[in-house]
Amino acid sequence: LKALKKLKEDINLAVQQGKKAEVDILKVEAQIKETESNLDKIGNSINYLKYYLKTLVGNENLDLSKLDDVKKEDIKLSNFNINNLEKIQKLSVLEKIQKKKVKMAKGEYLPKVYFLASAQRNMGAGEYKDLWQIGVKLNYTIFDFGKRKNEYLKSKLELSKISIQKQKTILNIKSQIQKALSDIKSADSKIKALKERLKFLRKIEDIEKTKYEEGISDLYNYLYAKAQTISAESSYYTAIYEKQRAIYYLKFILEEY
Repeated sequence: LKALKKLKEDINLAVQQGKKAEVDILKVEAQIKETESNLDKIGNSINYLKYYLKTLVGNENLDLSKLDDVKKEDIKLSNFNINNLEKIQKLSVLEKIQKKKVKMAKGEYLPKVYFLASAQRNMGAGEYKDLWQIGVKLNYTIFDFGKRKNEYLKSKLELSKISIQKQKTILNIKSQIQKALSDIKSADSKIKALKERLKFLRKIEDIEKTKYEEGISDLYNYLYAKAQTISAESSYYTAIYEKQRAIYYLKFILEEY
């Protein structure tokens, strides 16, 4: 990009001195726009790869400051409430249920208290007499061959699995959102760059056509300029399609069917 900008300065100076044609400036400007678009696309890819690395490691707070060799893009995930997604809500419910199971398994270590009560009426000598009995029974298991411990550890392990699955799912969704946002941003940048490039290429094509009709240039230069314009048009509409596809992909991730 720096080399192209320096080349543009040199050509501009040559044009002022009458050594170069203005069409050469347009050609360089078109290349500059294309390079800027590619640079922006690479930056977005780096941002996505960094987030994907965090997903693979399973740590959203992974320090990647040493890899910050490009400017940070202003792309935030805070605008999306991931916890409201159906797949996250299901895992949250499973997590709550399992936490209760852990408490129940832990409760087996506590003594069991029973409240006992009975009432009866006795009759003797022509009289009735009510007899009430109330008591409390305490039952505590001293040894159970490790049954309570196994059940407790089993419930804790299941809770850990669900929590890890939930965290991995959240990180994966965030990674997918990040990729969709990067794809939208890259496509949008590409659309803008290609739109400007088309303007330059159409001007170059008109100039090359005029030069050919006046006998200043040969047919090859005109046909090459025309081919460049058609190729840029194709890339422009492809970029529009890519942006729309990325938008639909983002809606799919966010369950906006």
